Amino acid sequence: MEQGVIAMKKFFNHKRFKYGGYATAMIIFVVAAILLVNVFVSAMDDRFNLKLDLTQNRMFTIGQQTETILGKLDRDIYFYTLYSEGNSNEAVDELLKKYSLKSEHVKIANIDPVKQPAAVAHYQREGYTIQQGNIIVTDAADTTMDGQRFKVLDQYDLYQFDMQTRQASAFKGEKAFTSAIMYIQNEDLPKIWFLDGHNKDTSVWAALRSYFEDENYEVANLSLVTEPEKLQKGDILISLAPEVDLSAEEREVMKEFMLNGGKLFLAFDTVSGYSLPNFESLLKLYDIKIKQGMIIEGDNQHYAMQGPQYTVPIMQDHDITKVIKEQNKVMLMPATGALDLPGVVTDSSVEIKPLLTTTDKAFIEPNTMEVDGKPDENAEYGPFTTTVAVTKQDYNDETNNVQMVITTCPLAILGISQMPTFANLEFFVNSVAWMSPAEDDIYIRGKSLASPQLFFKSWGQVIVVIGIVCLVIPVAIFVAGIVIFLRRRHL
Repeated sequence: MEQGVIAMKKFFNHKRFKYGGYATAMIIFVVAAILLVNVFVSAMDDRFNLKLDLTQNRMFTIGQQTETILGKLDRDIYFYTLYSEGNSNEAVDELLKKYSLKSEHVKIANIDPVKQPAAVAHYQREGYTIQQGNIIVTDAADTTMDGQRFKVLDQYDLYQFDMQTRQASAFKGEKAFTSAIMYIQNEDLPKIWFLDGHNKDTSVWAALRSYFEDENYEVANLSLVTEPEKLQKGDILISLAPEVDLSAEEREVMKEFMLNGGKLFLAFDTVSGYSLPNFESLLKLYDIKIKQGMIIEGDNQHYAMQGPQYTVPIMQDHDITKVIKEQNKVMLMPATGALDLPGVVTDSSVEIKPLLTTTDKAFIEPNTMEVDGKPDENAEYGPFTTTVAVTKQDYNDETNNVQMVITTCPLAILGISQMPTFANLEFFVNSVAWMSPAEDDIYIRGKSLASPQLFFKSWGQVIVVIGIVCLVIPVAIFVAGIVIFLRRRHL
């Protein structure tokens, strides 16, 4: 027994045990410390969201416009994610957490539509098909309440899909969430009318209308022949590339609208040679005329690779173009014409501001689609103005203020879906937002899920890049190799 005690003492006093014991204690201490730090950081992350967004396009970061809207919230907005047990969407969850941290009025909860069918029954009665992954945004703490104002967001609201591959190409979470908040906050939605009866093909309008419906506008087609009374002061009227002129009666309705409280986006085709004397007479109310013909840009830094008829315009300073310019984006204007503006605006209440212009190397040829890049003897040289913003103020009654955007490039709008890398959509939406009576009207673009693409404005840039990659860099590497070889040879 005594020998056993002595052996035990020797074992515990042996330096191997001491060192081993110290090492074991340190390991236990470090593991415990790491666990405690993880628990602490997780708790702090839930409260302060300590994660950094290192994605290239700031996928999980909300913009300044959204922060401004969240800062003005004065009532609770509830986001109910619909996930069954074990399912979730990390991108949605991370972004919603950012919203809740920016405003205490944003409440987030999950509803299992399988286990809690009664919680979503109200929305099904309203005609919605509630599915796994949907998000309900509402002003009601109780989802069973009648009379609540709400939006149901599905995958097409949250993601943009490539029409060919059917794969998600962009995450539109911020746009969907902020738009839903604005919809719930603003019950009186501004109205947009697309002028009907003057175009043979209006199939592309459906896509354009959807952009504005997502931005919380009430959108519909309008015939000034059958229902002119629907056009009210403050509404926004859009006419894209009219092929048929206004009747005398329609002209009078439009004239009254253009002089008293009207908001208009007018895009005229100057290349196809349509005769539109009544439309043009309305522009003359503001001393604006349309130049028939197509602009050919002579500066290769201001046209696209497709050819000099694909103008990349110069953006002038204005509220419409401000954000686009700050983001260094460009527009593409195929087959654009020009506007003839008054040298002096005699009416002090009227302001005409150019938005998009060409260089002084541009020229215009009358009514031709055959482009050789060379001016003929009838060519007129620029610079030209292709798009303007017009305001007419009523100093006695601001509800009579008129705002218009007039452009001579309808293809820049009608072809938006074929030009996703250009800022044409932003320009169109920003133009309408500038005229809109709604406060905090914004445009938020989806975050691309695709690899970024390099855009070249001209063949000159392509040649420079090819020269650097295929000639300068290889030669530099070769010369460096020769120099290193010769120096080592003499060591």
